[in-house]
Amino acid sequence: MGKMEDKNRGPTCPFCPQFYPTGRDKKRLLWESICSTIKSIVSRTRAVLLLVVPIGNTSFMGVPMVNAFFGEAGIPYLIIYDQVGTMLIFAIFGSVILAMHSCKGKVKISEVIKRALLFPPTLALLVGLLLRSWPYPSALVKGLETLAGMLTPLVMTAIGFQLRIRLSPAVLQPLGFGLAVKLAIAPLVAVLGCRLLGLNGLAADIAVFEAGMPPMVTAGALAIAAGILPELAAALVSLGMALAFVSLPVLYWII
Repeated sequence: MGKMEDKNRGPTCPFCPQFYPTGRDKKRLLWESICSTIKSIVSRTRAVLLLVVPIGNTSFMGVPMVNAFFGEAGIPYLIIYDQVGTMLIFAIFGSVILAMHSCKGKVKISEVIKRALLFPPTLALLVGLLLRSWPYPSALVKGLETLAGMLTPLVMTAIGFQLRIRLSPAVLQPLGFGLAVKLAIAPLVAVLGCRLLGLNGLAADIAVFEAGMPPMVTAGALAIAAGILPELAAALVSLGMALAFVSLPVLYWII
């Protein structure tokens, strides 16, 4: 039995010729390594696109843009869109994407619920709803405004460190696809849907305008923090914001 087991186990002596891979085995191992690398890159690319592209920058860039094009009358609709729509979806959907990446495709419902409930924007929304009738002290309001003012510069600085002037060729195709979907295809689909359903008025216009916002800064920061293709995530956020100064006026003209 022992000899049969040794025979089935294969050569283990480093001095045997069979111990070293043949030319065919080397080619097979090289091909498997290449395929594994491609699958890993494609998986990470898909994760970045799913995390960054669907959710727009409806707050940091949405507020000044809506105020500039629609005036203060559009701000209440923006807040509803941002808090109830963007943040709630991002807390759940973003948690699923991050959990799938960190757990190698195995998503635990408990982990998703935990991430969604402990997501800082979700906690802030719940606290704001619970304390909406309580008058805030002026010192607390100033402190919160100071923290809010520091968030965007800090996040954009972190993204700027990840941004490269010369992007790698592997990033260009998913970058172009993601920006085309976020800045052009998504808002045009929203316009078409509203027109077909007969939805008009300021609320519908704000919803369409928000659909054309560039990728969310927070989503890009989370992708970078998770180590999911930081170069692609940073390029989607930064270049998306730059191109939005051209796409948003065009979108406003359309609607």
